[in-house]
Amino acid sequence: MTPHRPLLPLAVLTVAMTLLAGPAWGQVTDAGRPVPPAPTVFTLTASSAPEPVPALGYRLLPPWHQRKPGNAAILLLQAVAESQRQASKDAPVDDWLKMPLDQIPRQQAQDVLTAAGQALRLTEMAALREDSDWQVPLREQGIATPLPPLGSFREIAKLLALRARLQIAEGDFDEALHSLQTGMGMARHIACEPIIISKLVAVAIDTIMLRVVQEWIDTPGSPNLYWALTALPDPLVDMGDAFDVEASWLYWHFPDLQPFDTLREAVESEWSEQEWPRMLQQLNELFGIATGEGPLGEKQSQLTTTAITLKLYPPAKRWLIEQGYDPQRVEKMPVLQVVALYSLGEYERLRDDMFKWAYVPYPAARQGWAKAEQALAQAKREMRGYPFTALLPSLSRATQIQAELVRNVDALRVIEAVRMYAADHDGQLPATLADIEAVPVPENAVTGEPFGYEVTGDTFTLIAEGVPEDPTQTRRYVVTVEPADR
Repeated sequence: MTPHRPLLPLAVLTVAMTLLAGPAWGQVTDAGRPVPPAPTVFTLTASSAPEPVPALGYRLLPPWHQRKPGNAAILLLQAVAESQRQASKDAPVDDWLKMPLDQIPRQQAQDVLTAAGQALRLTEMAALREDSDWQVPLREQGIATPLPPLGSFREIAKLLALRARLQIAEGDFDEALHSLQTGMGMARHIACEPIIISKLVAVAIDTIMLRVVQEWIDTPGSPNLYWALTALPDPLVDMGDAFDVEASWLYWHFPDLQPFDTLREAVESEWSEQEWPRMLQQLNELFGIATGEGPLGEKQSQLTTTAITLKLYPPAKRWLIEQGYDPQRVEKMPVLQVVALYSLGEYERLRDDMFKWAYVPYPAARQGWAKAEQALAQAKREMRGYPFTALLPSLSRATQIQAELVRNVDALRVIEAVRMYAADHDGQLPATLADIEAVPVPENAVTGEPFGYEVTGDTFTLIAEGVPEDPTQTRRYVVTVEPADR
């Protein structure tokens, strides 16, 4: 069995979110000049396709009646072990996923899939399981918690995508649907773990599968997947429980720490002057682990603590008095205790001012996230809340990625709605999206506004705007719709 890996340092987690989000900025031409960022463009040739009968005959997640009791996590870990033992490490799967369907070396690709057969069969079994329990000891080990081999799941997803592409190329849509269900079912189980990086890997796997759905649409005679896409959970990957973990894991790591309001009485009655230096030393060590810089030595920790304490003691005294502490009691408190209480209070305020935006729809939350993270960055520069705030990562990127995944699902829903309209109107495209009445047309989850839509003859362009700061996250789908019998 492949050993679990430790939780990623927070700095690495930030990089991981950037990589999962999409194309990178800063590409350079041969002449050394920067390439201006531009939207990602997908060109499709689709046939008109009516609503399937029954409407929910196609599902992108295994339907409930096919699921069986059991723990998917065990089967997925076995699948990883099998894939690492059987799969060819030299197979250019990434290249095959980028090739047009008619250019994939069929026999060579099929040989790779055959070699990975047992891993794929285990993944199919896992996708049909009702539950997943990864037994990740978050409460016991905090940031040092070992994680499942998440990168290996993504490699299995690529094999499933390759298999689905070959099946689509052969016109075997039922088998391709089974491969898509397996991939998205695996993502569903990975996303059950309330850890941000697990959620991001699930997003990456779902994104791989949705790219295959695009090719399904791009294939003549393909069935309409409007209702299959609409029946997916919304959001497809829910970050809520992972944000709850991020907001409270500090108290798991340090059982003696409690939220400030609860801690006040315990501090006054039980905590000795020696408790605070001990805890700050542990926090400094944890900060080194979290950032990947390694733990601070005892001497360095003492110097850091002394310097910060001298700077923060005056505002800390004022803050405690504002919170209702008796001024005479504050004057008698150890200096380090005053500063530590102030730092914990600042940490909780800044943390909640940021995390509260996770519970608001992304278009309304985007500016709130930005302001809260600017305030956190300023507090870190001023050492307010140190060392607690040093452990708070920037998480707005995760919510953006979540919203972009929903937007990408809904963009495909709109394309399928247009294909459905064309099938019902002798191949004619709707002049506007408002002309589509048979099914609801979703809005863009990133902007909260309707998708852009332009028509020229038998071709339409669907514009899925991203955040204004990053034009590469905008998607343009240029779709030519042909009669179904062409």
